[in-house]
Amino acid sequence: MAKKEAIQFYTEVGGKALIDHIRTYEKGIGRYDRRYGGRRRNTPWFAPGEVQRVVTYERGLRFQCQRGWVEVRWMAADCLRVRWLRQNDETFLEPFSYTVNKVDWPVVATEITEHDDMLIIQSSELVCRIGRRPFRVAVETLDGQPISFDLPGMQAREDGMVRLSLVLQPDETSYGLGERAFGLQLRGNCLHLWNTDAPVYQRGT
Repeated sequence: MAKKEAIQFYTEVGGKALIDHIRTYEKGIGRYDRRYGGRRRNTPWFAPGEVQRVVTYERGLRFQCQRGWVEVRWMAADCLRVRWLRQNDETFLEPFSYTVNKVDWPVVATEITEHDDMLIIQSSELVCRIGRRPFRVAVETLDGQPISFDLPGMQAREDGMVRLSLVLQPDETSYGLGERAFGLQLRGNCLHLWNTDAPVYQRGT
């Protein structure tokens, strides 16, 4: 469908208000492209870097790295929360969620084993391995089945963009990314996610 035909179609379906919404959306995308598109190639990504100090507390560990602090917090024996503060400040606010109502999380019993290049934290259900040089997170079941492995993990840019890169295991699949007309199995594709709703798309977009 050509853009002129699409505009006519949406005028008939939703009237002027919908057309105004579409044009506002297009202006917003243009602002995002101008803000981030041109600098993407020239602005390098950076990671937390090497671990310089480890601080334990009752709910997990905090790692002072070359670029800020990383907190590994046990929410439950089978659930970890990892956060990165990119400043030298160690002040982590209490976890907040719009979707999870529970706030009273019990303290999880863990065992910590330290090695020169790695720190291992084990609960009754998971094993978390923290690489020191550089900081990396790997999570496994107690019998060694992989759950999540950083590659290279958390990264950020000076312009505020963030990303997370994980290893995809040979037998893993990737299904769905919200409102997509791309097909069910997404493995092997590179897809950009925007926190906006695309008003005009077709199969393969």
